Amino acid sequence: MSRFQQHRPLNRDGFEIAIICALPLEANAALYAIDEVWHDSRHYYGKIAGDDDIYDFGRIGLYYVVTVILSKIGLVESSSASRSLKMSFGSVKLALLVGICGAVPFKKDKSEIVLGDVIIGDSIVELDYGRQHPRNFKRKDALLDVYGRPSEEILGLL
Repeated sequence: MSRFQQHRPLNRDGFEIAIICALPLEANAALYAIDEVWHDSRHYYGKIAGDDDIYDFGRIGLYYVVTVILSKIGLVESSSASRSLKMSFGSVKLALLVGICGAVPFKKDKSEIVLGDVIIGDSIVELDYGRQHPRNFKRKDALLDVYGRPSEEILGLL
């Protein structure tokens, strides 16, 4: 076994971090941030039957990372890719959605967000998640109100 192969997990259960990218441009940027990328590993680690997504594998520091590029942009495609990722790589504990964010022009302090800024969110909030009142719709957007909130371990990291 070569020294390079010793840094790889033995099977697909070794991957604890996932990076999800909507566009190939975003995926290329994410792959450049990974310490080691194993382009020859797509057939080595495999995936479950019926999973049509394409994965790349690598390592950031001590953590093994799986990266997926969505086949198309949209809610259905991202939901499907996330589900397939979780089924194929059940050991993933943290999934990072990485990409160009065109819907957040200003921070809470009203300073402008420009291309190249890095934004780290603490949750994903569906725009239609909340409660309908007689005169308006009140969105639930607090970290502990959102559906699928992070685990205590991830909350501590954030």
